Amino acid sequence: TIFNGAIAYLGTYVNKKGITFDYIGSYELEKELLEKKLAKNDYAVVAISTTFCKSIGSISELVKFVKKINSSVKIIVGGPYQANIINQVDDLQLQLLLNKMKADFYLNSYHGVEALISVIEAIKNGTDYRQINNIIYREGKKFTVVQKVPETNEIENNHIDWSLFKDRLSTIVPVRTSVSCLFGCKYCSYRTQAGKYNHLSVQSIEKELDAIDQIETVSMVNFIDDSFNMPKDRFKNIMRMMIRKRYHFKWHSNIRCQNIDREMVELMKESGCEGAVLGLESGSQDMLNH
Repeated sequence: TIFNGAIAYLGTYVNKKGITFDYIGSYELEKELLEKKLAKNDYAVVAISTTFCKSIGSISELVKFVKKINSSVKIIVGGPYQANIINQVDDLQLQLLLNKMKADFYLNSYHGVEALISVIEAIKNGTDYRQINNIIYREGKKFTVVQKVPETNEIENNHIDWSLFKDRLSTIVPVRTSVSCLFGCKYCSYRTQAGKYNHLSVQSIEKELDAIDQIETVSMVNFIDDSFNMPKDRFKNIMRMMIRKRYHFKWHSNIRCQNIDREMVELMKESGCEGAVLGLESGSQDMLNH
């Protein structure tokens, strides 16, 4: 199984801010473990990432489960799934939707990490959270929406500390080397949601892969960038670095077809690539023209 990348990112971020954390990788697979942790520990906050959620019902079920075991804990829901839904409904529908999920706070942002930290610190310190940007908070049965402000998400300043998770890593580890997309395709809203494209330097990627290479249980790295081989020169330099380092793990990723050449394929093979997911938008030039 693939380790949850959202946990790695958020765990690293809150740890960097001096906040202790615990986690489970999957509610469906680790429900009993979650129950034991909630019963044993006095958590101030439970944060639910909706990166891999597929329904409002699944969020509501998880919130209900947590509250049943610990009714005093504050629950924060964030992530792209709920953020997308929040931005697609009117005010009345929003109130009904949030009441159905029954959490205490919602992060009204595709990223939301700064808002998450601010809410956690406010809860821990007993300070006012009502002016924190990019959140929606509960007051009885009503929810108040605070001002929405774009968050900066410079990936170069947010390296994942894999040592925090080494004892529970599975064989496959997700690695993100960029945020957003270089392209602005009309049929895709990802760039609008994710914000400005930015990426890690090759040196920073090398540092992260060096750390992963020290963890013997990892046999595969899954580069989760939407178009890992863009820009072309940067991608080739990453491949050359990986060849030079001779890492013990293999890798796979998403690949954009339009700029593949023979040298790129040869570098991929030599660096340990075992698979690539190719994005094929259409086989029709007329469709692509529109």
